[in-house]
Amino acid sequence: MLATKNPHPIIAWLYAIKNAFKTPSKTLALIFFIISISLIFSTYTYLKTIIPDVNYFYSDNALSYIDSYIHFGSTPWKITHGLFKHAIFTLIFDLNYKFWFIVTWASLLYFIVHRENNTLRNQFILTFIFCWLIIGTFMATLFSSSGPCFVHLINQSSDYLPLLDKLNTQNRELISLGLPMLSSLEIQNNLWLMYENRQQGIGSGISAMPSMHVSMAVLLALAVSTLHRQWGILAWCYALMIQIGSVHLAWHYAIDGYVSALVTVIIWQTMGWLMKRTTPSS
Repeated sequence: MLATKNPHPIIAWLYAIKNAFKTPSKTLALIFFIISISLIFSTYTYLKTIIPDVNYFYSDNALSYIDSYIHFGSTPWKITHGLFKHAIFTLIFDLNYKFWFIVTWASLLYFIVHRENNTLRNQFILTFIFCWLIIGTFMATLFSSSGPCFVHLINQSSDYLPLLDKLNTQNRELISLGLPMLSSLEIQNNLWLMYENRQQGIGSGISAMPSMHVSMAVLLALAVSTLHRQWGILAWCYALMIQIGSVHLAWHYAIDGYVSALVTVIIWQTMGWLMKRTTPSS
Protein backbone atom coordinates (compact mmCIF):
# COMPACT_ATOMS: atom_id res chain seq x y z
CA MET A 1 0.00 0.00 0.00
CA LEU A 2 2.95 2.28 0.44
CA ALA A 3 3.79 1.51 -3.17
CA THR A 4 0.40 2.86 -4.28
CA LYS A 5 0.76 5.85 -1.91
CA ASN A 6 -2.45 5.02 -0.06
CA PRO A 7 -3.09 7.80 2.50
CA HIS A 8 -4.38 5.26 5.03
CA PRO A 9 -2.34 2.07 4.43
CA ILE A 10 -3.25 0.37 7.73
CA ILE A 11 -6.98 0.86 7.19
CA ALA A 12 -6.66 -0.35 3.61
CA TRP A 13 -4.68 -3.37 4.78
CA LEU A 14 -7.31 -4.29 7.40
CA TYR A 15 -10.03 -3.83 4.80
CA ALA A 16 -8.19 -6.17 2.44
CA ILE A 17 -8.00 -8.82 5.17
CA LYS A 18 -11.70 -8.35 5.94
CA ASN A 19 -12.52 -8.64 2.24
CA ALA A 20 -10.69 -11.98 2.13
CA PHE A 21 -13.44 -13.34 4.42
CA LYS A 22 -16.28 -11.53 2.64
CA THR A 23 -17.96 -14.64 1.21
CA PRO A 24 -18.08 -18.30 2.35
CA SER A 25 -16.16 -19.35 -0.77
CA LYS A 26 -13.35 -16.83 -0.09
CA THR A 27 -13.22 -17.90 3.55
CA LEU A 28 -12.99 -21.59 2.68
CA ALA A 29 -10.37 -20.89 -0.01
CA LEU A 30 -8.27 -18.91 2.47
CA ILE A 31 -8.57 -21.57 5.17
CA PHE A 32 -7.63 -24.27 2.67
CA PHE A 33 -4.62 -22.28 1.52
CA ILE A 34 -3.41 -21.68 5.09
CA ILE A 35 -3.77 -25.39 5.87
CA SER A 36 -1.84 -26.25 2.69
CA ILE A 37 0.98 -23.85 3.59
CA SER A 38 1.10 -25.31 7.11
CA LEU A 39 1.38 -28.83 5.70
CA ILE A 40 4.13 -27.75 3.32
CA PHE A 41 6.16 -26.24 6.14
CA SER A 42 5.58 -29.18 8.45
CA THR A 43 6.90 -31.43 5.71
CA TYR A 44 9.79 -29.04 5.01
CA THR A 45 10.81 -28.97 8.68
CA TYR A 46 10.76 -32.75 8.90
CA LEU A 47 12.70 -33.25 5.66
CA LYS A 48 15.28 -30.62 6.59
CA THR A 49 15.87 -32.36 9.91
CA ILE A 50 16.57 -35.72 8.23
CA ILE A 51 18.82 -34.37 5.43
CA PRO A 52 22.01 -35.72 7.07
CA ASP A 53 20.35 -39.14 7.42
CA VAL A 54 19.43 -39.20 3.74
CA ASN A 55 22.60 -37.58 2.39
CA TYR A 56 25.19 -36.73 5.01
CA PHE A 57 26.90 -33.33 4.77
CA TYR A 58 29.47 -33.81 2.02
CA SER A 59 29.76 -30.61 -0.01
CA ASP A 60 31.17 -28.06 2.45
CA ASN A 61 34.74 -28.37 1.24
CA ALA A 62 33.68 -28.06 -2.40
CA LEU A 63 31.48 -25.03 -1.68
CA SER A 64 34.29 -23.36 0.25
CA TYR A 65 36.67 -23.98 -2.65
CA ILE A 66 34.16 -22.57 -5.18
CA ASP A 67 33.72 -19.50 -2.97
CA SER A 68 37.45 -18.81 -3.01
CA TYR A 69 37.75 -19.55 -6.74
CA ILE A 70 34.96 -17.23 -7.93
CA HIS A 71 36.17 -14.44 -5.63
CA PHE A 72 39.66 -14.52 -7.16
CA GLY A 73 41.30 -16.38 -4.30
CA SER A 74 39.71 -14.38 -1.50
CA THR A 75 37.43 -15.85 1.13
CA PRO A 76 34.08 -13.99 1.00
CA TRP A 77 33.76 -13.52 4.76
CA LYS A 78 37.15 -11.82 4.83
CA ILE A 79 35.87 -9.44 2.15
CA THR A 80 32.71 -8.55 4.09
CA HIS A 81 34.55 -8.12 7.38
CA GLY A 82 37.17 -6.06 5.59
CA LEU A 83 34.49 -3.72 4.21
CA PHE A 84 32.36 -3.69 7.37
CA LYS A 85 34.94 -3.88 10.12
CA HIS A 86 33.09 -2.45 13.12
CA ALA A 87 30.92 -4.63 15.34
CA ILE A 88 28.03 -2.21 14.75
CA PHE A 89 27.84 -3.34 11.11
CA THR A 90 27.73 -6.95 12.24
CA LEU A 91 24.87 -6.09 14.59
CA ILE A 92 22.99 -4.40 11.72
CA PHE A 93 23.40 -7.48 9.53
CA ASP A 94 22.32 -9.67 12.44
CA LEU A 95 19.15 -7.65 13.13
CA ASN A 96 18.31 -7.60 9.42
CA TYR A 97 18.80 -11.37 9.24
CA LYS A 98 16.61 -11.85 12.31
CA PHE A 99 13.92 -9.55 10.90
CA TRP A 100 13.76 -11.75 7.76
CA PHE A 101 11.19 -14.05 9.37
CA ILE A 102 8.71 -11.22 9.88
CA VAL A 103 9.31 -9.75 6.42
CA THR A 104 8.81 -13.13 4.74
CA TRP A 105 5.54 -13.95 6.45
CA ALA A 106 4.20 -10.41 6.15
CA SER A 107 4.90 -10.59 2.41
CA LEU A 108 3.07 -13.90 2.12
CA LEU A 109 0.10 -12.51 4.07
CA TYR A 110 0.01 -9.46 1.82
CA PHE A 111 -0.14 -11.52 -1.36
CA ILE A 112 -2.70 -13.91 0.12
CA VAL A 113 -5.18 -11.04 0.44
CA HIS A 114 -3.89 -9.01 -2.53
CA ARG A 115 -6.68 -9.02 -5.13
CA GLU A 116 -5.78 -6.02 -7.29
CA ASN A 117 -3.53 -8.10 -9.53
CA ASN A 118 -4.44 -11.79 -9.42
CA THR A 119 -1.77 -12.72 -11.95
CA LEU A 120 0.99 -11.25 -9.78
CA ARG A 121 -0.62 -12.70 -6.65
CA ASN A 122 -0.68 -16.21 -8.09
CA GLN A 123 2.83 -15.84 -9.47
CA PHE A 124 4.14 -14.86 -6.05
CA ILE A 125 2.34 -17.62 -4.16
CA LEU A 126 3.33 -20.36 -6.63
CA THR A 127 6.94 -19.17 -6.67
CA PHE A 128 6.91 -19.08 -2.86
CA ILE A 129 5.71 -22.69 -2.65
CA PHE A 130 8.01 -24.06 -5.34
CA CYS A 131 11.05 -22.29 -3.87
CA TRP A 132 10.53 -24.12 -0.58
CA LEU A 133 9.97 -27.41 -2.37
CA ILE A 134 12.75 -27.17 -4.97
CA ILE A 135 15.39 -25.02 -3.25
CA GLY A 136 14.65 -25.67 0.39
CA THR A 137 14.00 -29.40 0.14
CA PHE A 138 15.23 -31.05 -3.07
CA MET A 139 18.39 -28.99 -3.67
CA ALA A 140 19.21 -28.81 0.04
CA THR A 141 19.24 -32.61 0.15
CA LEU A 142 21.10 -32.97 -3.14
CA PHE A 143 23.86 -30.52 -2.11
CA SER A 144 23.83 -31.42 1.57
CA SER A 145 26.08 -29.05 3.53
CA SER A 146 26.28 -27.75 7.07
CA GLY A 147 27.62 -24.22 6.50
CA PRO A 148 30.62 -22.28 7.88
CA CYS A 149 29.23 -22.09 11.42
CA PHE A 150 28.99 -25.88 11.76
CA VAL A 151 31.63 -27.29 9.44
CA HIS A 152 34.25 -27.56 12.22
CA LEU A 153 31.81 -29.72 14.17
CA ILE A 154 30.93 -31.88 11.17
CA ASN A 155 34.32 -32.66 9.64
CA GLN A 156 36.80 -30.95 12.00
CA SER A 157 37.65 -28.29 9.41
CA SER A 158 39.32 -25.25 10.98
CA ASP A 159 38.91 -22.96 7.96
CA TYR A 160 36.09 -20.93 9.47
CA LEU A 161 37.16 -20.90 13.12
CA PRO A 162 38.78 -17.44 12.64
CA LEU A 163 35.39 -16.13 11.46
CA LEU A 164 33.64 -17.60 14.50
CA ASP A 165 36.33 -16.15 16.77
CA LYS A 166 35.81 -12.73 15.19
CA LEU A 167 32.04 -12.93 15.65
CA ASN A 168 32.41 -13.92 19.30
CA THR A 169 34.88 -11.07 19.86
CA GLN A 170 32.47 -8.60 18.26
CA ASN A 171 29.65 -10.05 20.34
CA ARG A 172 31.56 -9.31 23.56
CA GLU A 173 32.33 -5.82 22.26
CA LEU A 174 28.65 -5.12 21.61
CA ILE A 175 27.69 -6.33 25.08
CA SER A 176 30.37 -4.12 26.65
CA LEU A 177 28.82 -1.15 24.81
CA GLY A 178 25.39 -1.97 26.21
CA LEU A 179 24.10 -3.06 22.80
CA PRO A 180 22.16 -6.23 21.91
CA MET A 181 24.16 -9.42 21.53
CA LEU A 182 24.38 -11.20 18.18
CA SER A 183 21.31 -13.43 18.02
CA SER A 184 22.86 -15.51 15.24
CA LEU A 185 25.42 -17.01 17.63
CA GLU A 186 22.70 -18.09 20.07
CA ILE A 187 20.51 -19.49 17.28
CA GLN A 188 23.43 -21.41 15.79
CA ASN A 189 24.20 -22.92 19.18
CA ASN A 190 20.56 -23.93 19.68
CA LEU A 191 20.37 -25.44 16.19
CA TRP A 192 23.41 -27.57 16.89
CA LEU A 193 21.95 -28.81 20.18
CA MET A 194 18.70 -29.68 18.39
CA TYR A 195 20.69 -31.48 15.69
CA GLU A 196 22.64 -33.51 18.25
CA ASN A 197 19.45 -34.50 20.03
CA ARG A 198 17.53 -35.00 16.76
CA GLN A 199 14.84 -32.62 17.95
CA GLN A 200 12.29 -31.06 15.62
CA GLY A 201 10.84 -27.60 16.00
CA ILE A 202 10.31 -24.28 14.26
CA GLY A 203 13.42 -23.56 12.20
CA SER A 204 15.15 -26.80 13.19
CA GLY A 205 17.50 -28.62 10.87
CA ILE A 206 20.90 -27.74 9.42
CA SER A 207 21.31 -26.87 5.76
CA ALA A 208 23.49 -24.31 3.98
CA MET A 209 23.23 -24.84 0.24
CA PRO A 210 21.09 -23.19 -1.11
CA SER A 211 20.01 -20.26 1.09
CA MET A 212 16.29 -19.87 1.70
CA HIS A 213 16.92 -16.50 3.34
CA VAL A 214 18.30 -15.20 0.06
CA SER A 215 15.61 -16.96 -1.97
CA MET A 216 12.73 -15.32 -0.10
CA ALA A 217 14.45 -11.91 -0.12
CA VAL A 218 14.95 -12.14 -3.89
CA LEU A 219 11.34 -13.25 -4.37
CA LEU A 220 10.15 -10.23 -2.41
CA ALA A 221 12.36 -7.95 -4.50
CA LEU A 222 10.98 -9.41 -7.74
CA ALA A 223 7.38 -8.96 -6.60
CA VAL A 224 7.84 -5.46 -5.17
CA SER A 225 9.69 -4.35 -8.31
CA THR A 226 6.65 -5.38 -10.33
CA LEU A 227 4.39 -3.29 -8.11
CA HIS A 228 6.56 -0.20 -7.75
CA ARG A 229 9.99 0.58 -9.20
CA GLN A 230 11.31 2.79 -6.37
CA TRP A 231 10.22 0.41 -3.62
CA GLY A 232 11.68 -2.38 -5.73
CA ILE A 233 15.12 -0.77 -5.47
CA LEU A 234 14.74 -0.76 -1.67
CA ALA A 235 13.68 -4.43 -1.76
CA TRP A 236 16.76 -5.36 -3.81
CA CYS A 237 18.96 -3.52 -1.28
CA TYR A 238 17.31 -5.61 1.43
CA ALA A 239 18.06 -8.80 -0.54
CA LEU A 240 21.69 -7.69 -0.93
CA MET A 241 21.97 -7.14 2.83
CA ILE A 242 20.59 -10.63 3.43
CA GLN A 243 23.19 -12.08 1.04
CA ILE A 244 26.05 -10.20 2.70
CA GLY A 245 24.74 -11.01 6.17
CA SER A 246 24.48 -14.72 5.40
CA VAL A 247 28.23 -14.78 4.72
CA HIS A 248 29.23 -12.20 7.33
CA LEU A 249 27.47 -14.11 10.13
CA ALA A 250 28.85 -17.55 9.12
CA TRP A 251 25.49 -18.95 8.09
CA HIS A 252 26.33 -19.59 4.45
CA TYR A 253 28.97 -19.79 1.78
CA ALA A 254 28.50 -16.99 -0.76
CA ILE A 255 27.71 -19.50 -3.50
CA ASP A 256 24.69 -20.66 -1.48
CA GLY A 257 23.05 -17.29 -2.03
CA TYR A 258 24.12 -16.92 -5.65
CA VAL A 259 22.62 -20.27 -6.63
CA SER A 260 19.50 -19.61 -4.59
CA ALA A 261 18.94 -16.21 -6.20
CA LEU A 262 19.40 -17.63 -9.71
CA VAL A 263 17.00 -20.54 -9.16
CA THR A 264 14.44 -18.22 -7.54
CA VAL A 265 14.49 -15.96 -10.60
CA ILE A 266 14.08 -18.99 -12.87
CA ILE A 267 11.10 -20.24 -10.86
CA TRP A 268 9.60 -16.72 -10.83
CA GLN A 269 9.93 -16.39 -14.60
CA THR A 270 8.52 -19.88 -15.12
CA MET A 271 5.48 -19.14 -12.95
CA GLY A 272 5.01 -15.85 -14.80
CA TRP A 273 5.08 -17.68 -18.11
CA LEU A 274 2.51 -20.16 -16.83
CA MET A 275 0.27 -17.34 -15.61
CA LYS A 276 0.34 -15.75 -19.06
CA ARG A 277 -0.47 -19.10 -20.66
CA THR A 278 -3.36 -19.89 -18.34
CA THR A 279 -4.86 -16.45 -17.70
CA PRO A 280 -7.55 -15.53 -20.27
CA SER A 281 -6.78 -12.32 -22.15
CA SER A 282 -9.24 -9.49 -21.60
